[in-house]
Amino acid sequence: MRLEKYGYQLAHERHGVREYEKAFKGQPVRVHVYDTEIAFSASYWERLNDILFDLRMEIMELADSPRLAFYDPQQDEWISGE
Repeated sequence: MRLEKYGYQLAHERHGVREYEKAFKGQPVRVHVYDTEIAFSASYWERLNDILFDLRMEIMELADSPRLAFYDPQQDEWISGE
């Protein structure tokens, strides 16, 4: 429900995994929701750094609970919602 509040659209659901999509500055971002993990992915394109910054800020808003945290592999950093 949090993803939908931020404008993500359910693209499809298979084998218990839901995939959402949203455009950031005209480029698609995909979100795979598993039982114990939510994975965001973006393809490489010209303005990737700008988009990753915006996406990181949005993910921090989504993880606004002490029960949620996210890992940023580009920065090798865990960030909790606390």
